Amino acid sequence: MKITAELTYNISVKGVGHDQISKERYCGYLFDDCGDVINEIKKNFHTIEIINKKKSGSDADPNEKMIKMDIYEEYSYPRYFLQGIFTVVSVTLLPLNYPRHFEVKMYLMDKDKNIEKIAKREFTIHHVWWLPMGLVYPFYNERRAVERAILNTGKELAIEIEK
Repeated sequence: MKITAELTYNISVKGVGHDQISKERYCGYLFDDCGDVINEIKKNFHTIEIINKKKSGSDADPNEKMIKMDIYEEYSYPRYFLQGIFTVVSVTLLPLNYPRHFEVKMYLMDKDKNIEKIAKREFTIHHVWWLPMGLVYPFYNERRAVERAILNTGKELAIEIEK
């Protein structure tokens, strides 16, 4: 029996330190093309059919599920602030590491939003600012690295949620 589900996502960012407020972000904050990433993740579901919109009224399937994907990013606000000062003063001659910690969760819920299954992954992306590396890898795009990491994580979670 094939299950139908709607896939939704939420992106939030939190600076740990002086700024303790979580901020919801739009998809373009992490991805160059959000639609491509979400569509790639949708392709990894085999026993669950992902639908775009909820059907209303009598057309709604009573067995319809909902899949929610939460992408949570955390970084150290004081560390970014102090390293930013050192980067400017040293004209990027000192190699400085700017880590970004991510947690991606995927929930399978019934129509009443009761959680049936949870899958979770965490990873960290380290971006090093250093002048010699900028000359060797001038076209490195941190945004694309984050996009690939979240895409691969989403694929793994889709497989795990279906088990």
